[in-house]
Amino acid sequence: MYRQIMVPIDDSHCSSRALDEAVRMARATGAHLEIVHVIDYGFLRFKAHSDEIAEQRQHRVAAGKALLAKAAHHAERAGIEFSERLIDDMSTLGDVANRLIHDLQDSKPDLVVIGTHGNSGLQRVVLGSVAETLVRHGSVPVLVVRGDIPLAEPVGAGPQAASA
Repeated sequence: MYRQIMVPIDDSHCSSRALDEAVRMARATGAHLEIVHVIDYGFLRFKAHSDEIAEQRQHRVAAGKALLAKAAHHAERAGIEFSERLIDDMSTLGDVANRLIHDLQDSKPDLVVIGTHGNSGLQRVVLGSVAETLVRHGSVPVLVVRGDIPLAEPVGAGPQAASA
């Protein structure tokens, strides 16, 4: 039985699908859902002006907070226990996967639910895969949800939604 489920999110369709699945699992198991967004500071490798860095950081923090608020609203509607957390660590320099690996040691979830674009070949090599890194190097089980495969039941459907 899962007591704590972590779902790292970004603003992609596959991430939204992973959130749906994580909400469904948390509702079914009574687990606490931890919704996490890591700000991607990969742009720091290419930006040299402090004005641009400050502006980009401000924009990304605001976008991350908005994304977490939207996800929190989704979890709230499902009636589950949840928390949301923004990881704002410039030292990651775009290495979101390893920042999440490090975070697993502190957070200690029983399961991570993460979305994947399903890229393969050169596209995966060039873009990397946060999901793949978590599967290979994470310290807990990882459920990978592809964005292009329909979920079995829409979130909010079923007997619990009818009584809400």
